[in-house]
Amino acid sequence: MSKLSPYEINTALSIYEGKKLYAYIDGGADIFFEYGFYRVLTQNYRYHDESIIVDIYDMIDTNAAFGIYSIQQDPSLPPLGCGDGGILSDFHAEGFII
Repeated sequence: MSKLSPYEINTALSIYEGKKLYAYIDGGADIFFEYGFYRVLTQNYRYHDESIIVDIYDMIDTNAAFGIYSIQQDPSLPPLGCGDGGILSDFHAEGFII
């Protein structure tokens, strides 16, 4: 993954596949697998005392990506404003890019 100015990469890129997905998602991987989820790339970034984690979920196709996004989104939250759709909360942002 690349730089997210002004944030700088803080850790090495991690890739989780197969059974390692269960550990990363903390037991919540079953529904993701039903939607064709097979890999996540994750990168930590830091800017002063703030940090963010960017996760990119690799899905089997665009319908799978939209499906998992649809069941996870909260339409009462404000739009993310990037990609093909997404929401923004105080603690996280979810979106999808096709």
